[in-house]
Amino acid sequence: MNKSQEIKNLYSNFVSDMNNADAKLKNNLKKINKYYKDVLLSEKKKLLLEISNGENLNYNLLKHKYLNLENNNSDCENEILLNKTSINSIDYYYENKDNGNIYDKNSKKVGIFIDGKFILDPL
Repeated sequence: MNKSQEIKNLYSNFVSDMNNADAKLKNNLKKINKYYKDVLLSEKKKLLLEISNGENLNYNLLKHKYLNLENNNSDCENEILLNKTSINSIDYYYENKDNGNIYDKNSKKVGIFIDGKFILDPL
């Protein structure tokens, strides 16, 4: 194998590894963001419960008025289901989870995503 091909392979591996790292970071940030949103919502509910008990108010009315719980469900609709990567100049889409499937541009399953590595089925 000549040096040019080695450099291309190294570059391809580097890009793939960076895409994996980026996907993992984004996934972890989403988890952290969801965790803190849940904690914040829980604390708001506790505060409203204390206020409703202390001021003799209806908790459910306060919760409906001040927490906007209907908007929290819309986050799921905007969630990205598949991540994109390029291997040897070919675009693939994959589920960023253990044993996630890898698909080609025609939505055909072409491999599996395990431990941050792309394992493509033989042609």
